[in-house]
Amino acid sequence: MRYLFYVGLMFVFMYLLFLWILESPPPQVMSTAGGTEVIISVDRSGHYQGEGAINGVPVDFLVDSGATYVAIPSSMASRLGVDLKKAAEISVETAAGRVKAYRVIVDSVRFTAIEQKNVAAVVIPNLDSPLLGMNFLRKISISQKDGKMSFRVDKR
Repeated sequence: MRYLFYVGLMFVFMYLLFLWILESPPPQVMSTAGGTEVIISVDRSGHYQGEGAINGVPVDFLVDSGATYVAIPSSMASRLGVDLKKAAEISVETAAGRVKAYRVIVDSVRFTAIEQKNVAAVVIPNLDSPLLGMNFLRKISISQKDGKMSFRVDKR
């Protein structure tokens, strides 16, 4: 019985070790006189993700260069201070097909150390996580190489 306990303990240890090894490292943030650069690593599912905030509320973004706008799951909208009563209803094309969405303006969107104010966004039902879309990304320089994505904002 003791032997089974130690074998089980070893499996738990190995599982936790592999989770730690496979986890993406935290973003690297470098600030210089010329601007700010953030480097993130691809996660084990092959996506680029990072911490941020919408209207000051923490969220985990999926970087999606195929998304036209920052996209917010409807299940998160009220928690993020997004009022859908005045929002324009639109139709958007998603990976799941054409769906009804709501176009809104959020006060702020922050991705790691990069923040933008008064950002257009869409609120989409049945979306799993917030998407960092091109209306945010096109205002910064982006490059990707060897499993790392670099975001650079020059000071103006």
